[in-house]
Amino acid sequence: MKWKSVYGKDSINFTLNILRFPSFQSPLVLPKDIRLGYANRLKLFQVGYKDSMHEFENNQLTRLIEYLDVVETPHSETFEMPKLLNDFKQFYTQYDERRGKNFAETFPDLKEWYDGL
Repeated sequence: MKWKSVYGKDSINFTLNILRFPSFQSPLVLPKDIRLGYANRLKLFQVGYKDSMHEFENNQLTRLIEYLDVVETPHSETFEMPKLLNDFKQFYTQYDERRGKNFAETFPDLKEWYDGL
């Protein structure tokens, strides 16, 4: 958005693709309060930068906000929340080990939730 403010809204575009598969990486594995918190932050972003965005960027942002706010369960064929949460924790634990990363440091807003998985 800084580039857009300096060089105009046509200087760079962004897209937001909602990750649905694998289901354990969907934002729907997050607790509702965390999802709503991010939805609210995105709403503030959207209001603040509405004039700097193209219609398609604004539409994708709206779609993500609604997805975080309204949709309750991941893909119906794979919805077993305890399994999804376990898969999430296992994947990122192994990823951190292989890549020398730290999920909780990278996403401090999610640390308490992640540590409780």
